[in-house]
Amino acid sequence: MMTRRVFRTVVVEGFEWVQPVEEGDFDAVYQVDGTPVGSGWKPIRVRRLEADDRGRPWLPADLPWLGGHALVFRERAYRAVGGVLAGAGEFLELDLVDGTDRLWLFNVCQVVDALDEEASGVVRFPSTGRVMKVKQHVFHPERVAGLVAFRVPQARSLFLGGETVDAISAANLSGAGFELVWQS
Repeated sequence: MMTRRVFRTVVVEGFEWVQPVEEGDFDAVYQVDGTPVGSGWKPIRVRRLEADDRGRPWLPADLPWLGGHALVFRERAYRAVGGVLAGAGEFLELDLVDGTDRLWLFNVCQVVDALDEEASGVVRFPSTGRVMKVKQHVFHPERVAGLVAFRVPQARSLFLGGETVDAISAANLSGAGFELVWQS
């Protein structure tokens, strides 16, 4: 049996972030949840955050951080691994206010009921029973086989298959951090 690996993105200290310019666009970015939006998408204006709170400069990133629910690609990253991810979602253009680069937000459109809730460390809201947090991820191996990127209905996080993380690593893309959350 082939080993299956599932990762999620994590912040890499020292690399730049991007964030929406307009307050209301934070919600629009957060709502990118696996539902295809390509035909009605209007590029959200974003700016680069190039320094931390103390003014220490961050390094440019091929994959600037926006959050654990999203992947942002610069041109170099898009060219290097866009083909690997193409069947798993859609690339939504972002409007970088300084106009120096093209950026895309990757909307993972494969939502797969792959989380084994009974075996995972799931914490629920007492009032509704909805999933609040997944402390430990356990997936059904047959449901994640061959997936390069996916979401689960229980959480906003995006997950990447080992093939995708290997492709990103092989391309030496900066700013990308991954945490192995499960392997078969």
